[in-house]
Amino acid sequence: MTVIDSGHKGIFGILVTWFFTSGLIPPTFAQVSSDGTTKTIVNSNDKNFTITNGDRVGNNLFHSFSQFSIPSHGSAFFNNASDIQNIFSRVTGGSASLIDGLIKANGSANVFLLNPSGIIFGQNASLQIGGSFVATTAESLLFADGLKFSAKHRGNSPLLTLSVPIGLQMGSSSKSIKVEGAKLEVPVGRTLALVGNKLTFDQSVITASDGRVELGSVAVNNLVGLSANTAGFSLNFNSVTQFQDMNLINAAKIDTSGNQGGAIALQGQKITLSGSSTLTSHTLGTGSGQGILLKASDSLELIGQPALSNTAITAYSQPTAGGRGGDVTIETPILNVLNGAQINTRAYGLGDAGNIQVKSKTVNVIGEAIHTPTKQRFSVSTLASNTMNGSQGHGGNVSINATQVNIRDGAELRATARGTGDGGNILVTADNLSVTGETATGEPAFLTGMSTSNREYATGKGGDIILNVGKLEVLNGPGIRTGTYGEGTSGNIIVNADEVTLGGSSSTGVATRFFASTNGNYNFATNELISLGKGKGGNITFTVGKLNLLDGGRISTSTETYGQAGNISIQANSINIAGVSQVPSGQLLYSLDATGPSGLYASSTGPGIAGSVHVTTKNLSLSDRGEIVVSGKGTGNAGNMLIQTNDLKLDQASKLRSEANAGEGGNIDLQLRDVLLMRNGSIISAQAGGNGGNITINAPNIVGLENSDIIANAVQGRGGNIHIATEGIIGLKYGNLLNPREVLTNDITASSQFNVNGTVQINNVGVDPNSGLVELPNNLTDPSQQIASGCSATSSSSFIATGRGGIPKNPTGEMKKDGYDGLSRRTWSDLRNISAYRKNHPVMTQIPQSSEIIVQAVGVHRLPDGKIELVADKSPTQMQPFVTCAAVKKSK
Repeated sequence: MTVIDSGHKGIFGILVTWFFTSGLIPPTFAQVSSDGTTKTIVNSNDKNFTITNGDRVGNNLFHSFSQFSIPSHGSAFFNNASDIQNIFSRVTGGSASLIDGLIKANGSANVFLLNPSGIIFGQNASLQIGGSFVATTAESLLFADGLKFSAKHRGNSPLLTLSVPIGLQMGSSSKSIKVEGAKLEVPVGRTLALVGNKLTFDQSVITASDGRVELGSVAVNNLVGLSANTAGFSLNFNSVTQFQDMNLINAAKIDTSGNQGGAIALQGQKITLSGSSTLTSHTLGTGSGQGILLKASDSLELIGQPALSNTAITAYSQPTAGGRGGDVTIETPILNVLNGAQINTRAYGLGDAGNIQVKSKTVNVIGEAIHTPTKQRFSVSTLASNTMNGSQGHGGNVSINATQVNIRDGAELRATARGTGDGGNILVTADNLSVTGETATGEPAFLTGMSTSNREYATGKGGDIILNVGKLEVLNGPGIRTGTYGEGTSGNIIVNADEVTLGGSSSTGVATRFFASTNGNYNFATNELISLGKGKGGNITFTVGKLNLLDGGRISTSTETYGQAGNISIQANSINIAGVSQVPSGQLLYSLDATGPSGLYASSTGPGIAGSVHVTTKNLSLSDRGEIVVSGKGTGNAGNMLIQTNDLKLDQASKLRSEANAGEGGNIDLQLRDVLLMRNGSIISAQAGGNGGNITINAPNIVGLENSDIIANAVQGRGGNIHIATEGIIGLKYGNLLNPREVLTNDITASSQFNVNGTVQINNVGVDPNSGLVELPNNLTDPSQQIASGCSATSSSSFIATGRGGIPKNPTGEMKKDGYDGLSRRTWSDLRNISAYRKNHPVMTQIPQSSEIIVQAVGVHRLPDGKIELVADKSPTQMQPFVTCAAVKKSK
């Protein structure tokens, strides 16, 4: 092994050890020498090497070396003609190249370094060239005319070409590239590309302002495409069948920021960023950012740490920018964003923020960067696109398309707007989405989950959260939330899923919840309210197969300002609401809809109007204190509640509540196809400090047992009205009570402390069995004129009734609900040809005419549009004429 002088032993000693442990062939250090296959001449002066001549073909210049290593603070100077466009250099001696000094070239030439035995850039490595730089451990360069410039099969006189390079052919023994503390930079708008069999970047900085950084970790015997463009070159991996790993560690940094923000493209097998390593492409001028692309055939992993500058992928549109920031695009089977690592796009000025787009099978966004001894939070694992204070651009979207998405333990997806532009949206499309766990510090203000918001001085619209999933689980304290803190309108939450379960609470008692809020403008440094904004709250819409809200799980909209809260709309096959969150272990930093029973909540705690709740489902079940609430806890009015279902079951002190402290109480409207069942202290209540709300119930069967009540009481105003339409009520009875909950009976009441009671109207629409009886007239007619004993001309007529028994339905009775919409599906049609009876001569009877008298209604009939029509018997003296045989014969 070559003896190393004391001035080099630090970096070289480390690298020699690394060479033997990594399988690389050690270099002959501090050596640049020609192999004699080209006209290359190398002159040395201590640590500096000057390279001249070579073989020129057109504007291409070819050099061939047996060794190419540059000592610390040394240099290799390609003293080329100024009109040379490309310098192609190969290393054929079989040992790796250690570059710990300067590579320099004249003019704007692009420099290619080809060494299949490996390349290492030391901590003093740097570039001083006018064009792009491509370093690779490929075995040969491929050209457009089919020729190769090979480092393995060099021959005595290589065939050279003036055409452009189109590919890098990895050989059977191609080695790796390691960048060890180096600072490599190419001129503005040019490309820096590294392609090897494994890539490692340790404490290194690669810079290509407004240009491109292309990194590929490719296994042996694969072809990487190479094409020229305005920034120099780009790589194409379409023909690659196997990749290798790529690691960025110990604050390694790749940066293409500039007027338009350059491109960064990484492709490998398992790509890992850790130890505060970053990929950065910021837009500072009028051009649009070119973005960051990462493709990993196995996985992409970002691992954070407790540090002020954490592991991150960032693309910002800066304050000076008028152009749009670049996108961050990720394609990998597994994406892990862990321990506070972040993927961010932002808008600081006029330009819009870029999008974050993830296409994967499994996405894990987990944890925070927490200094354990002090519990100081440095960052949370995040995918976020934000607009910043003073910005006018719009936020970008955060989009994930995956099979399984897991967001856990303080991590979140976020899109925040702080300027005049609209915030970005969050869109997740997945078979399964799981959001669970809490922050390490237990602070309720920092929730695991997803959020879009308009902050203090924002005036644009907040972004929407749109979830298109098969199965969604949100457990143990996370929040899916939209909100506004100023004048801007909050975004909406839209969920389309087969099954959704919200359940549990954090260790501090914060319930798992979906919520859209309209909040005051706070100074978060002092936690003081600056003003009450007028921004409108967002709506929450669920279209699901099955919805479970358990142990404190809740869906809520709220306002504490002059702005109106959003509405809740749930459409589901079945809904189950049950349980209460655990008791908080201390005082919550905020309490607005943060803890308590499972349920649906639309509330106002200030002067604004609360939202409404609309539920459409086949089966709705509330138990164990579960509830649906519309409320005005401040001076604002409560919203309304509309429930449409087949069966509604309230059990174990569950509630449907509308309440208002000072404003008007909201209305409760229940439209049920089958039954309302209330048991074990359950209530339906529309109470208010002012006028009580109205309660409307339309249900064929109503059962209230075990101290269950229907209440529309008021304190200072008028009691609400209660309207009930039913076929039968069991257990519940009317009572003029101000305290029905203290009376152990099943009550219906609409009372007021000012004795301005509301009305209670119960319409029992059951059928009177006597309604089918008709009183016969006293003047009986001749039966011979009423019975056709057999007419020869109508002998073929017959009347046949078939079926499974029973009698035909009473035409004056209520129609039974055979179908889901309550309409009968059975009809009676007379199929005979009666054209023979349609003659011009009227048939006369002997029954005297008399005036029709008014008859009392004895039944009801439900019309197709759902309205109820009263049915009365005909006057017994107004009989219809009968057709007799004699009349028929006479009419002929």
